[in-house]
Amino acid sequence: MSVNTPMKSLAVVLTVALLIIALIIPLSSSNRSPRSLEIGPLVVEAFSTPKCVELVLADRSLELNGVKYSGVVELELGGETRSITLDEIVKRGGVARVCFEKGVEREVESVRRVYQGIGLNVTFDKGVEGLDGRMIAERFRSHGIGAIGVPTVSINLWLRDGNGTIYASTGSVSSLHYYMLVKGLSYAAAFEESLRDPFAHLRSGLKVLIPSLKELYPYLARIDPPGFVKEVAGEVSIQGVSGSYVNTGCTFLLGDGCLFNYLNYPTQPPSFWRDRVRRVFKPLGLPDEQVYSQTWKAFIDLYGSIHLFDKSKYPTLESVSNRLNTVYASAAREGLQSMDEVLFKFGNYVAFTGSVGLEWSPSMEPGSIFEFKKPFVLSLGAFTASDPSFTVAFTYGHFSAGDMGSGVAYMGYVKYLREYYWVSTDMAQISLSLVPNYLNEGVRYAALVIPVFMEYVEDKLMLTWHFSEFRDSSTGVSYWVATPVAVVIPYHKILLISSRSQWGTCYYNADGGLVKGENCATSLNNILYNATRYLVPDTKIVYFKPYGGIPTTLSTVDYYNASSTNIVNIVADGAGLAAEAVNTLLGIVVDTACIASSRPELWSACQLVAGPAAERMAEVLSQSTSFAFSSTGFNTVSFMLAIKRDSGSTTGPGIAIEKYSLIMTGGQGFTPLYVRYHVYPVGSVVGGCSPGGSGCEPPLGFNE
Repeated sequence: MSVNTPMKSLAVVLTVALLIIALIIPLSSSNRSPRSLEIGPLVVEAFSTPKCVELVLADRSLELNGVKYSGVVELELGGETRSITLDEIVKRGGVARVCFEKGVEREVESVRRVYQGIGLNVTFDKGVEGLDGRMIAERFRSHGIGAIGVPTVSINLWLRDGNGTIYASTGSVSSLHYYMLVKGLSYAAAFEESLRDPFAHLRSGLKVLIPSLKELYPYLARIDPPGFVKEVAGEVSIQGVSGSYVNTGCTFLLGDGCLFNYLNYPTQPPSFWRDRVRRVFKPLGLPDEQVYSQTWKAFIDLYGSIHLFDKSKYPTLESVSNRLNTVYASAAREGLQSMDEVLFKFGNYVAFTGSVGLEWSPSMEPGSIFEFKKPFVLSLGAFTASDPSFTVAFTYGHFSAGDMGSGVAYMGYVKYLREYYWVSTDMAQISLSLVPNYLNEGVRYAALVIPVFMEYVEDKLMLTWHFSEFRDSSTGVSYWVATPVAVVIPYHKILLISSRSQWGTCYYNADGGLVKGENCATSLNNILYNATRYLVPDTKIVYFKPYGGIPTTLSTVDYYNASSTNIVNIVADGAGLAAEAVNTLLGIVVDTACIASSRPELWSACQLVAGPAAERMAEVLSQSTSFAFSSTGFNTVSFMLAIKRDSGSTTGPGIAIEKYSLIMTGGQGFTPLYVRYHVYPVGSVVGGCSPGGSGCEPPLGFNE
């Protein structure tokens, strides 16, 4: 679609903003000390042990305003996770060392594949020889690559106060930081050198100083529990008065009692569990059915049941956390665990005691690459031919040398950051007008679609504990109530993002059929299904004005750029985990042709095979887990939504714009975009409607 004069002016505004960002970043980094580097609240130094991170607590009291905090530091690299409690670090004198092996191997292989794709060899010891970073960036651009994922040590602090409220702060370290840190290079020079040698920080090792809670507090995000956890916690508080929750149904207790199967999973092992659990060895005479049944029972007991801890035995949440981190060989440890690791513990310490060998059959071949089409969508609601015209425009752009992060998020907060570097400068725009798009051409949706290539690592259990309290009036016993949120996910990471020449700027009708565009899928439905099927978005009205109050020149409605991100890990935008990958893992079979030709309210008819356990786990995942893109402090991405009135008339329905956003907890200062802005008429005049009323039908592809 050609860019008209108003669109050109918007592009100029965004270009100027991006240029300022691109200039500020290297200048602000030019006088760094070569001895240490601040990444958010963390202070990072070089360390002499390769592939290792030394963690140092600046304040071992772990107190803030008289409140004692507990928690864990979880580090991730290449899908390998290592965690250690703050209490354990304190016991070791405030210093602990964590080392990686498998994660390093995975990252070396991932980077090797990417560089090999542009005709370059890269090694762990020396990086790329014979080319500098600028030449490597140009090589990527010439192959249609806009950004590449890079080896990243993700450092996640997961803290709790005395009431169980979760606070989190995540930082990340890549080779770029190493060259700023050790060599004292400016950001721009370090960026180029990191393209040449993406493993320097892993060869050197890292030392991370965790500041006092007072210094850390401004960087902490509060993580609220999902709605279904809040509901069940309330029910326990009320119904628990009868004492009926103690020791009911759980074979494998973590504490002093449980509410068995609060998620209502089928008690018989589901088909996806039978498909994934692989028996390696077992005693003679032990039926396979018993292996499936006991391991599935262990899964429900540990990860689908609420556990009670008597306060006379566990006076603090720290004591409860210590119990969860150690019982059953740490099977109930919070964070990420590979499903192979989970089954090993089930076979040796939980369901069985070493007599059964179990493995997890991965949902994909480890290292498999798949394409995820990342959409940004504008949609128009129920307007009529008599409504005066207006134009909405969405512009997205980034400059090269940007450093962003992405990864699996819990309640909108990215826990496991992997950085990716922008190696190209790109910009694209989509716009919708009542005339001619809506009325003359039948266009209801405009979509900017960016191809992102993901690499599957392995299937993982992602476990989070939420705590509350209740007192059993019949016995007088007070309990900590520990509610798990556990999902099995296909863990994947960004390998590369295509440059502008591969992006789609596409226009679709009310049924999701293609009207016009370039690099477009014939149907919007499959793209939206893959990006939105397994996540329920939050919504926010970002614009509401009478028609006459809309300016006749483009006016900004919503935006995101580096000035929005003064704290590490501000999420810019996100989507659900790739639905195709989730379906494969959980054994959910759908008819993609049916999805492509059906409106979203009929998509359930396109689902051919899915057991109730798979459906329930997908529901839990939808309300808690996502894949998000965030700032890491060197952001060159901006996007902007703008509107203008096309008619001289001031009479017409009011215009509302609803932003569908990723659920974000903790008030981090920016509401992230979740795929779409929806524009609809509001008012009592002809063509107007109220949200949810007649004529305000939901648009394609969203769980509304």
